[in-house]
Amino acid sequence: MSDDRVIWDREVVVASDGLRVILRRSDGAIVGVSSTQTGWTLIDDEALGLGFSLMLPLPGRRTNLVLSSEQESPVWSDIDGGVRATWPVIRSQHGGLHDISVEVEVRAVGEAVTFDMRIANRDQVTVEEVRFPWVGHVAPTGAGGPIWNTAPVYGSLNRRSVWPTFENVPGYFGLSRPTQVTEGPGNLTAPGTPFILVEDGNEGLYIGLGGAPDATVGWMAELHPGWGDSLLQAVPASDLGAPEPTAVQVGAAHLPYVTPGDQRWLTTVALAAYVGDWHRGVDVYRSLSGTWQGPRARPAAWAAEPTAWLQLQMNAPDDDLRLTFADLPEVARRCAANGVGVIQLVGWNDGGQDRNNPSHDPDQRLGGPDGLREAIAACHAHGVKVVLFTKYTWSDRSTERYRSELRRLAIGDPYGDPYVYGGYRYQTVAQLWDVNTRRLVPMCFAAEDYLDVCVDETRKVIDSGADGMLFDECLHHMPAILCFDESHGHRRAEPVYRHDNELVRRFRAMEGLPDGFLFAGEACYDEQFEQYECSYFRTDDRDHTPFTRYLFPDVQLMTALTGFDDRNMVDQCLLYRYVISYEPYFFKGSLDDTPMTVAYGNRMDALRLEWREWFWDGTFRDTVGVTAVDAKDGTPVRCSRFESAVDRSSAVAVMNDHPSNEVVVNITVTDGEDASYRWRLVDDERWSDGAAVVLPPRSAAIVVPAHRVH
Repeated sequence: MSDDRVIWDREVVVASDGLRVILRRSDGAIVGVSSTQTGWTLIDDEALGLGFSLMLPLPGRRTNLVLSSEQESPVWSDIDGGVRATWPVIRSQHGGLHDISVEVEVRAVGEAVTFDMRIANRDQVTVEEVRFPWVGHVAPTGAGGPIWNTAPVYGSLNRRSVWPTFENVPGYFGLSRPTQVTEGPGNLTAPGTPFILVEDGNEGLYIGLGGAPDATVGWMAELHPGWGDSLLQAVPASDLGAPEPTAVQVGAAHLPYVTPGDQRWLTTVALAAYVGDWHRGVDVYRSLSGTWQGPRARPAAWAAEPTAWLQLQMNAPDDDLRLTFADLPEVARRCAANGVGVIQLVGWNDGGQDRNNPSHDPDQRLGGPDGLREAIAACHAHGVKVVLFTKYTWSDRSTERYRSELRRLAIGDPYGDPYVYGGYRYQTVAQLWDVNTRRLVPMCFAAEDYLDVCVDETRKVIDSGADGMLFDECLHHMPAILCFDESHGHRRAEPVYRHDNELVRRFRAMEGLPDGFLFAGEACYDEQFEQYECSYFRTDDRDHTPFTRYLFPDVQLMTALTGFDDRNMVDQCLLYRYVISYEPYFFKGSLDDTPMTVAYGNRMDALRLEWREWFWDGTFRDTVGVTAVDAKDGTPVRCSRFESAVDRSSAVAVMNDHPSNEVVVNITVTDGEDASYRWRLVDDERWSDGAAVVLPPRSAAIVVPAHRVH
């Protein structure tokens, strides 16, 4: 028997390099979870132990549970690195015995403990839902501070309190107790949200993918029995005499839809304890995901630089035509004069942005295909690239094409209807009040016929002479997760995200695709970087956390700047190695509308190019290995550390985004290296020495090794 596995009469212990998990032999419930590094014990109470639960809908009784605690004891056996528990048959609460076997494997893998489940269905019911693994309680850490449920959302991290308060997410009317599910714009399950961190800022528990996300899995937390004080959303300090004990539960939920005669392995889930802040939790995921993710796509040389973009909408769905293709060469001339090298063109298609999807016909009112082709060639003459905004996720439900041709290719729900998204509202009162909004229907990328439609539409993009495409909303299929329409040639309840990268592979295989053509997307989740060379998102949030940048230090990320004196956002681009996308009037204006932002952005871009060894070509480490604090009171100040690929030396970027816009901050920077540094502001070429970096309001500075400054 290996050192990481112990089998006793009543318990089974599986221990990795950092986590100890105890399973109850009688039902496989997790009755102990603790960190071997710090001693933090999340659960050590048999009464709170939880195993698996399955949902087996019956006619007239959809809610029909199978609980491991209500089964015969499993058969245990040794496997490499862990143990296996097998239930040959299972019993549901309202259906009796079912000829369905459940096999659970728990292994120690490096610093993680992984959980696998195989379901073999020889019965006449469908296994719709599975909750496994499930940690029956999260006790406070030794530090006794707040505990957060931290999840990746839209390239950032979303934090929700689970102790001493517990924040409810879905409507309470549909629940029995306060509950948290991953939420945000885009994909709410893996692969878009591949994990959660249950953490206090100093240590945490990773709950997330332990293998490739081949089947749908997401993450949940529940407070049992509920709040003590609902006004305060307080976790009860003790049991309240309710039918169940007080506990904060966290775990994984799957939607496998294992149909009669089918057998299926669920996506592997891993638990791992770590010491450190969220960066260390992401390191756990990075280590695990490296075993199944492929290499990242690399952009052509023109798209690999910190060259600023302009995003420009030509038309909106209520026929707000503000430019024609003939106007674009002048736009490009102004871009070149202002240091902007790329135009992302939006609303160039027939009907404008978010209308007539998935049509990518150049609008005849703007000049048609010939006019667009000529305009792009003229932009190239000014040295400016053109990337066309594209969208394949939806079909516009208001179109005849949807009704007659595309409806059969829509993602189908369990009732035989297509899923429908509410759509987007533009400018007019009728739109803003949601009267004539064009509803959007998510389309099935697992349907070969729809992939052919997308390839045909992309041919129009390539024929225009554009330098690339930016696939807006490539990150999701809202509100769909699964497709139940088997006429598409896939199984019932096919995970729709499984086919996202295949679509771009088809694009890349198209005849006539020019060298250097850029495939960009919106807020790409990590696996999409195998196909997308650039990801665009919006980060104008004081709580924005550079999750994607830390996960992938070298990928091309671009963010929107919409302010007319947007210094803080320019400084954010410096700190997080983001490309600037200028978007005055919410991408409906021109560069001349925002001279202050463009001037400051140009100074920042020039600075990071001059010192690119760190701030563009170096490895982004965020705050790992560096602290920057207000010298007056020790308050943390935003900063990022970059490591040189040449000699591994460090340089730091710091910014003053104090909300008062009036406070000058003296910053003390410490990066753990015994070296001297000099610093300068983005908009002041003078270098300074001294123990503190003096930052005026809404300013940023770089701090580099002194011997490199001459």
